[in-house]
Amino acid sequence: MSNRSELESRIAELQAAVNGLTEELVETKERVRILETEVDEQRAAAEAAEETAEQPIVETDTEAEPAVREWTTKSDDHVEVVKHERNEPAQTDEETDSSATETVTDADKSDESQDADSDASAEESDIIVA
Repeated sequence: MSNRSELESRIAELQAAVNGLTEELVETKERVRILETEVDEQRAAAEAAEETAEQPIVETDTEAEPAVREWTTKSDDHVEVVKHERNEPAQTDEETDSSATETVTDADKSDESQDADSDASAEESDIIVA
C-alpha cells in the first residue's frame, strides 16, 4: 500500500500546483484587463488631444460682450484708402452706372475726349494704396 499512499500524495501535490496556477492565471487575466483599459483611455485621450489641436479654440467669457467684434489682421495693417476730393459732388454707384450707360448711347454724338474724361473721373473715385 505504500504505492497507493505515494500516488495519493503525488495527486495532492499536483492538485495544489493546478490550483496555484489557476489563481495566477486569474490574477494575470485581471492585470491584462486593467492594462488594456488604461491603454484604451490613453488612446482616447491622445485622439481627443489631436482633435482639439485640429479644431480652432473657442473662447467663452462669462461677461456680456458685444455681438460684433472687429479684428485687424496683418493684411489690413498696411492698406490705406485714399480718396480724391473733386469740385463736383461724389457719385454713387448707380449714378456712375447710369452715366456710363449714357456715355455709351451718346458715343455717336460726342467725341472721344468726352469719353476719356468720364472714364478718368470714374476711375479716380477711390484708390487703394498698398
